[in-house]
Amino acid sequence: MTYKTTLTRVGIWALTVGIVDPGWNGPIGTTLLNFSRNDYTVHAGDQFLRVSFFEHDPVPDKLRRAPSLGEYNKGIQRLAASVFPSTFLNSDEIAGSAGNAVLDRIRKEALVWIGGIALIFTLIQFGARFVPPAEPAGLSQVSAQVERLQADLDNMKARLNQP
Repeated sequence: MTYKTTLTRVGIWALTVGIVDPGWNGPIGTTLLNFSRNDYTVHAGDQFLRVSFFEHDPVPDKLRRAPSLGEYNKGIQRLAASVFPSTFLNSDEIAGSAGNAVLDRIRKEALVWIGGIALIFTLIQFGARFVPPAEPAGLSQVSAQVERLQADLDNMKARLNQP
């Protein structure tokens, strides 16, 4: 079975179309999905499937057993209510859910990164307490010169204060 292309042009697609078991004498049905923005009503007797027949080898009798029409309809209704809920292919809800999932992931990852960075800064500050400050290059030379100048200055003062 295949669906009619005239329906696909208006956005109606049939699911679960395929091959009917040979010798099947029960009901045949499908789920129709409306992908258009317009309502589309299917009435009893409307054609929406196309059937092709093929010749093949005989089929075992156990494949030919069919449920009653009432059992078949109950099964279809049960599947339609559970497998295809009202949110099936609801693009607004799907987009919202996807957006929320992305934002949740970003929030979680941001918290991890912020926590990690805060931990690194804490460790750096803690470690800085135990590490003596580095002496700038050439500071020891400047200190030595200042000490020599101070010594020279002290010598000059001493000479000036001699009787």
